[in-house]
Amino acid sequence: CRLVDRLLCRDPEDRPRSARTLIEEIARRRRTVSLALADTGGGLPLLATGVVGRTDLVEAVTEVVSGRLGGDTLPAGPPALVVLRGEPGAGRSTVAAEALRQLQLRVAEGRLPTFAHAAGPRLSLAAASALGRTGSPPVDDAALIRWVSDLEAAVADRALVLVLEDGDADQRVLRRLAALLRRDPALQLGRLALVVRASEETPLEADGLGLDRVVPPLTRGEVSELAHRALGSQAPAAFVTQLLQVSRGLPALVHECLRAAWEQQGDRQRVVEADLSALSGAGLSSLAGARVARLSAADQRLVHGVAVAAR
Repeated sequence: CRLVDRLLCRDPEDRPRSARTLIEEIARRRRTVSLALADTGGGLPLLATGVVGRTDLVEAVTEVVSGRLGGDTLPAGPPALVVLRGEPGAGRSTVAAEALRQLQLRVAEGRLPTFAHAAGPRLSLAAASALGRTGSPPVDDAALIRWVSDLEAAVADRALVLVLEDGDADQRVLRRLAALLRRDPALQLGRLALVVRASEETPLEADGLGLDRVVPPLTRGEVSELAHRALGSQAPAAFVTQLLQVSRGLPALVHECLRAAWEQQGDRQRVVEADLSALSGAGLSSLAGARVARLSAADQRLVHGVAVAAR
C-alpha cells in the first residue's frame, strides 16, 4: 500500500524515478515478506534478499532467453529451450523467476521489446492464455503440429516466455516437441522461449536448442551466506556445518531448517546455538507439513484452498 501511495504522490520527486527503480522496489518488497509463520511480531525475518549461489546460472538463462526475444524482425527457427534439472528445493524456480526479473529489467531499460510470459504445471496449461483457449495437451503428432502452428501465430507480434513447472509430467510431449523442433528448420518460433523445471533423470535434452543445466546444491560458503542474510548476522561455523549437513545444500531446506529452529527457540542467539540433528533426514514436504499441521482447522482449510487455486 505504501508503494501505491508513492506512485500517487503529487510531487514527482516523491515518486519512483524510473521503471527500473519501480521494478526493483517491487521485487525488494516481495522478497522481504517474512517467510516465518510466527504468530508474534518478532518472527524471524528469513529474507530472500538475493539469489545465493545461482548468479552465473541466472545470467546464462537470461542470455539464452534474451537472444530470442530481441530484434525487430520475426526470427525463424526453433524456440529457446532451457531445461533446469535438480531435486525439489534446489532452487530451479528461483533461477527461473530471477531470470524473468532480469529480462523485465531489460525491457524497462529499453534493451528488449516487451514480451508476454506465463507459467503452469503442464505445457498446455502454461500456453493456454497465449493461445486464447483452455489448456488441452497435444495427445498425438497431428495435435502437436496444430499446437505448434497456433504458437507460431501467437508469437508473430510479441515474444513469449513459457515456464513449465513440472517437466517430468510432460516428458513424452516434450521429447516429441524437441524432435519436431530439431528437424523442421522452417518453424517460426524464434520469439518463443521454454523454461522447463525437471528432475535430473528426466530424458529431455536441450542440446542445440538452448541450455541444459543441473542446479547443484549450495557450497558451505553459500549456505553460510544464505544464513547470514536470513539471520542478519554471521552464523557460527559449527551451526553452518550442521545446517549444511541437514539441508544437503538445498536452499529451500536451508530456509525451512532455519524457520523450524526459530519456531523452537524463538530467539536469534538461541537459533544459532540450536542442535539441528533432530531435523536430519526430514524432507521439505515433512518440514512444511509439520508447520501447517500446527495451524488451526480454519487456517488449514484456507491454506488448502490457496494451494488448489495456485495450482
